[in-house]
Amino acid sequence: MKAAVLLIGDELLGGVITDRNVQATARVLGPRGGGIVRVETVGDDPAAIADALHGLAARADVVVVSGGLGPTDDDRTREGVARALGTEVVENTELGRQLGDWLEARGLDRRVASRQASFPGGTQPVRNPVGSAYGFRGRLGDAEFWVLPGVPSEFGEMLTELAATLPQPDGLDWERLVATAGRGETLVA
Repeated sequence: MKAAVLLIGDELLGGVITDRNVQATARVLGPRGGGIVRVETVGDDPAAIADALHGLAARADVVVVSGGLGPTDDDRTREGVARALGTEVVENTELGRQLGDWLEARGLDRRVASRQASFPGGTQPVRNPVGSAYGFRGRLGDAEFWVLPGVPSEFGEMLTELAATLPQPDGLDWERLVATAGRGETLVA
Protein backbone atom coordinates (compact mmCIF):
# COMPACT_ATOMS: atom_id res chain seq x y z
CA MET A 1 0.00 0.00 0.00
CA LYS A 2 1.33 3.41 -0.97
CA ALA A 3 0.57 6.35 1.31
CA ALA A 4 0.92 10.09 0.80
CA VAL A 5 0.67 12.95 3.28
CA LEU A 6 -0.75 16.41 2.60
CA LEU A 7 0.13 19.01 5.22
CA ILE A 8 -2.03 22.14 5.20
CA GLY A 9 -1.32 25.47 6.84
CA ASP A 10 0.22 28.85 6.20
CA GLU A 11 1.92 28.47 9.59
CA LEU A 12 3.84 25.44 8.27
CA LEU A 13 5.01 27.24 5.15
CA GLY A 14 5.98 30.29 7.18
CA GLY A 15 8.08 28.27 9.62
CA VAL A 16 5.91 29.26 12.57
CA ILE A 17 5.33 25.62 13.54
CA THR A 18 7.15 22.40 12.74
CA ASP A 19 5.27 19.36 11.47
CA ARG A 20 5.26 16.18 13.56
CA ASN A 21 2.50 14.34 11.72
CA VAL A 22 4.56 12.87 8.87
CA GLN A 23 6.65 10.94 11.37
CA ALA A 24 3.48 9.77 13.16
CA THR A 25 2.01 8.62 9.84
CA ALA A 26 5.12 6.60 9.01
CA ARG A 27 5.06 4.96 12.46
CA VAL A 28 1.36 4.07 12.27
CA LEU A 29 1.06 3.01 8.62
CA GLY A 30 4.49 1.36 8.25
CA PRO A 31 3.60 -1.83 10.15
CA ARG A 32 0.48 -2.12 7.99
CA GLY A 33 2.50 -2.01 4.79
CA GLY A 34 1.91 1.69 4.16
CA GLY A 35 5.11 3.23 2.94
CA ILE A 36 5.00 6.98 2.39
CA VAL A 37 5.78 7.77 -1.25
CA ARG A 38 5.19 11.53 -1.20
CA VAL A 39 4.68 14.45 1.19
CA GLU A 40 3.40 17.88 0.15
CA THR A 41 2.78 21.06 2.12
CA VAL A 42 0.38 23.76 0.94
CA GLY A 43 -1.06 26.88 2.52
CA ASP A 44 -4.66 27.54 3.52
CA ASP A 45 -5.78 28.04 -0.08
CA PRO A 46 -8.69 25.90 -1.35
CA ALA A 47 -7.36 25.78 -4.93
CA ALA A 48 -3.90 24.63 -3.78
CA ILE A 49 -5.48 22.06 -1.47
CA ALA A 50 -7.65 20.68 -4.30
CA ASP A 51 -4.72 20.49 -6.72
CA ALA A 52 -2.47 18.77 -4.19
CA LEU A 53 -5.16 16.25 -3.20
CA HIS A 54 -5.77 15.37 -6.86
CA GLY A 55 -2.05 14.86 -7.46
CA LEU A 56 -1.49 12.74 -4.37
CA ALA A 57 -4.62 10.63 -4.95
CA ALA A 58 -3.24 9.71 -8.38
CA ARG A 59 -0.01 8.41 -6.78
CA ALA A 60 -1.16 6.70 -3.58
CA ASP A 61 -3.73 4.28 -2.20
CA VAL A 62 -4.26 6.34 0.97
CA VAL A 63 -3.80 10.09 1.34
CA VAL A 64 -3.56 11.39 4.90
CA VAL A 65 -4.39 15.10 5.14
CA SER A 66 -3.33 17.09 8.19
CA GLY A 67 -4.59 20.51 9.27
CA GLY A 68 -7.04 23.28 8.52
CA LEU A 69 -10.10 21.89 10.35
CA GLY A 70 -10.44 24.48 13.09
CA PRO A 71 -13.30 26.96 13.48
CA THR A 72 -11.51 30.07 12.17
CA ASP A 73 -11.86 31.66 8.74
CA ASP A 74 -8.33 30.66 7.73
CA ASP A 75 -9.14 26.95 8.18
CA ARG A 76 -10.01 26.19 4.54
CA THR A 77 -9.39 22.45 4.20
CA ARG A 78 -13.09 21.58 3.96
CA GLU A 79 -13.52 23.96 1.03
CA GLY A 80 -10.40 22.66 -0.70
CA VAL A 81 -11.48 19.03 -0.46
CA ALA A 82 -15.01 19.91 -1.61
CA ARG A 83 -13.46 21.64 -4.61
CA ALA A 84 -11.40 18.52 -5.40
CA LEU A 85 -14.53 16.37 -5.21
CA GLY A 86 -16.73 18.79 -7.14
CA THR A 87 -19.15 19.07 -4.20
CA GLU A 88 -20.24 21.64 -1.64
CA VAL A 89 -19.54 21.81 2.09
CA VAL A 90 -22.69 20.72 3.94
CA GLU A 91 -23.48 20.99 7.64
CA ASN A 92 -24.38 17.82 9.53
CA THR A 93 -27.00 19.48 11.76
CA GLU A 94 -27.31 16.60 14.25
CA LEU A 95 -23.57 16.48 14.73
CA GLY A 96 -23.54 20.29 14.99
CA ARG A 97 -26.07 20.15 17.81
CA GLN A 98 -24.09 17.47 19.67
CA LEU A 99 -20.84 19.35 19.20
CA GLY A 100 -22.49 22.60 20.33
CA ASP A 101 -23.66 20.91 23.53
CA TRP A 102 -20.16 19.47 24.08
CA LEU A 103 -18.58 22.91 23.65
CA GLU A 104 -21.14 24.65 25.85
CA ALA A 105 -20.62 22.10 28.64
CA ARG A 106 -16.97 23.17 28.67
CA GLY A 107 -17.79 26.87 28.75
CA LEU A 108 -16.91 27.40 25.08
CA ASP A 109 -18.81 29.22 22.34
CA ARG A 110 -21.23 26.80 20.68
CA ARG A 111 -21.40 28.93 17.50
CA VAL A 112 -18.19 27.36 16.20
CA ALA A 113 -19.93 23.97 16.13
CA SER A 114 -21.66 24.71 12.83
CA ARG A 115 -18.36 25.12 10.99
CA GLN A 116 -16.74 22.13 12.67
CA ALA A 117 -19.75 19.93 11.86
CA SER A 118 -19.60 20.76 8.14
CA PHE A 119 -18.07 18.38 5.60
CA PRO A 120 -17.69 18.06 1.84
CA GLY A 121 -20.62 16.22 0.26
CA GLY A 122 -19.94 12.51 -0.15
CA THR A 123 -17.56 12.25 2.82
CA GLN A 124 -18.10 10.65 6.22
CA PRO A 125 -17.29 12.35 9.54
CA VAL A 126 -14.52 10.86 11.69
CA ARG A 127 -14.93 11.30 15.44
CA ASN A 128 -12.17 13.04 17.35
CA PRO A 129 -11.71 11.30 20.73
CA VAL A 130 -9.43 14.08 22.00
CA GLY A 131 -10.73 17.45 20.73
CA SER A 132 -13.64 19.18 19.03
CA ALA A 133 -12.45 19.16 15.40
CA TYR A 134 -14.00 16.20 13.62
CA GLY A 135 -12.13 14.79 10.66
CA PHE A 136 -13.66 13.18 7.61
CA ARG A 137 -12.90 10.48 5.07
CA GLY A 138 -13.79 9.78 1.49
CA ARG A 139 -12.56 8.59 -1.90
CA LEU A 140 -11.04 10.43 -4.84
CA GLY A 141 -10.49 8.19 -7.83
CA ASP A 142 -8.96 4.95 -6.59
CA ALA A 143 -7.53 6.52 -3.44
CA GLU A 144 -9.02 6.75 0.02
CA PHE A 145 -8.33 9.97 1.90
CA TRP A 146 -8.45 10.80 5.59
CA VAL A 147 -8.62 14.44 6.65
CA LEU A 148 -7.50 14.98 10.25
CA PRO A 149 -6.78 17.93 12.55
CA GLY A 150 -3.18 19.12 12.53
CA VAL A 151 -2.81 19.11 16.34
CA PRO A 152 -0.40 16.17 16.83
CA SER A 153 -2.20 14.59 19.81
CA GLU A 154 -5.53 14.64 17.97
CA PHE A 155 -3.98 13.59 14.66
CA GLY A 156 -2.22 10.59 16.20
CA GLU A 157 -5.29 9.23 18.00
CA MET A 158 -7.52 9.55 14.93
CA LEU A 159 -4.89 8.12 12.56
CA THR A 160 -4.43 5.07 14.78
CA GLU A 161 -8.19 4.42 14.79
CA LEU A 162 -8.45 4.79 11.00
CA ALA A 163 -5.37 2.64 10.34
CA ALA A 164 -7.02 -0.19 12.27
CA THR A 165 -9.62 -0.36 9.46
CA LEU A 166 -6.95 -1.20 6.87
CA PRO A 167 -6.36 -4.81 5.88
CA GLN A 168 -3.32 -6.50 7.37
CA PRO A 169 -0.41 -6.83 4.92
CA ASP A 170 0.01 -10.22 3.22
CA GLY A 171 3.71 -10.76 3.85
CA LEU A 172 6.39 -9.65 6.20
CA ASP A 173 8.95 -7.01 5.33
CA TRP A 174 11.99 -6.77 7.53
CA GLU A 175 13.93 -3.65 8.23
CA ARG A 176 16.81 -3.25 10.61
CA LEU A 177 18.20 -0.04 12.01
CA VAL A 178 21.85 -0.37 12.92
CA ALA A 179 23.31 2.31 15.15
CA THR A 180 26.97 3.03 14.61
CA ALA A 181 29.28 5.30 16.53
CA GLY A 182 32.47 6.88 15.32
CA ARG A 183 32.15 5.62 11.75
CA GLY A 184 30.77 7.41 8.73
CA GLU A 185 28.23 5.87 6.38
CA THR A 186 30.83 5.18 3.69
CA LEU A 187 32.80 2.96 6.07
CA VAL A 188 29.86 0.82 7.17
CA ALA A 189 28.02 0.58 3.84
